[in-house]
Amino acid sequence: MHSILVVDDDPKAVEVIAALLPPPAYAVMRAYSGNDAIDMARRKRLDLILLDLTMPGISGFDVVEALRGDAETARIPILVVTAKEVTAFDLAALSDHNGGAIHIVKKAHFNRASFISEVRHALQQ
Repeated sequence: MHSILVVDDDPKAVEVIAALLPPPAYAVMRAYSGNDAIDMARRKRLDLILLDLTMPGISGFDVVEALRGDAETARIPILVVTAKEVTAFDLAALSDHNGGAIHIVKKAHFNRASFISEVRHALQQ
């Protein structure tokens, strides 16, 4: 069973994503803020984090920076699931940290098959 943390300030988005990751293959945990995501990542043994970038307060970028700066969480793979138009600057900010892989899935191009494929790929990192 893979432990996955889904992070988004929109509870509906969290539940849509969680519904695509059924047990027993996946144990899904939920966080609705950047602070909660950082706290849970430090307390739980996670195999993958599914992370929105645009959240109030602590953004997804801040979460990546905090997790990559902590030896205990630096290697957790992160799959960014966002509606944001990801720019070259954004990509540089996300990849400017040592640690686990970061993949990006656009909410606008979201479909179950490609999403599950991305999750499986990220879990193999």
